[in-house]
Amino acid sequence: MFLMALPIFILSVVSYASAAEMGSLSADTIQYNTNTKKIKAAGNVVINKEGITLFGNFADGDIGTSDFELKGSVRGVFSKEKAELTAERLKLTQGNSKKNNGKVEAFGNVRIIRNKSDKLDAEYVFWELSTENYAARGNVNAVMQGRVLKAEEAGRAKEKFWGRNVTRYEDKKQKIGFAAKVVDGVIKNGTVNEITASGNVRIDYRDEEGQETLVTGDTAIYSKARGTVVISGNARAERKDGRTVTADNLVLYEETRNIEASGHSQVLFVLPEKDKKKPAGGGMTNE
Repeated sequence: MFLMALPIFILSVVSYASAAEMGSLSADTIQYNTNTKKIKAAGNVVINKEGITLFGNFADGDIGTSDFELKGSVRGVFSKEKAELTAERLKLTQGNSKKNNGKVEAFGNVRIIRNKSDKLDAEYVFWELSTENYAARGNVNAVMQGRVLKAEEAGRAKEKFWGRNVTRYEDKKQKIGFAAKVVDGVIKNGTVNEITASGNVRIDYRDEEGQETLVTGDTAIYSKARGTVVISGNARAERKDGRTVTADNLVLYEETRNIEASGHSQVLFVLPEKDKKKPAGGGMTNE
């Protein structure tokens, strides 16, 4: 009789009904406080919520709010989002409406695979469920909708996306790669409309002749509407064959891969072997 009077029970399975939905938690050992609705679980923890299944070695949570934290070999299956997640630790915060399914914070060796083809690796990820909104930090390495991203930080909020200390941003369809300290952009209906990059900007691609070309500068602005990338500040384009263009501004045309130079432009090129013995008035032109 005395034991039954205590608010804490040792259980193996708990089913609950929060204000939002039904759910269940199973584990080798569960401690549940009926007064505070706090719960602790250890060993083979499995939490089921509507459209979400979480696995881990340990868990703490609140049955009243349906918020949980899991630790140790954490894995999550999110059926609505068609995504799976693995991490060392995970926090799940219950959403407050049907449109807001909640938020996930994942820590340590985080990997999210979505729609089988999209992947995100990072040390930390914050994700708003049922949306494209996220923030990732630490060795971010992602492949999303045919785009590759490697950066120290990256994220998206509705139509805006960003990256910090970006070492690689590549559109596989366009076959153009970016690198910069700061990258900000706008994406609509799955299409990148604008990108602004600044700080040690590097752009690599193949020109219309198939030559590998590297463009560098202080800033770069991409416009889908105009089909151009405008590179400003110490702008320089160098082809693998040695031909180099420097100017105040360079305009790279997305469709033709041509480059247009303006302002103090200069072209340097390597003479073919057969022409090197011929007298030449110089190896560069100025505008």
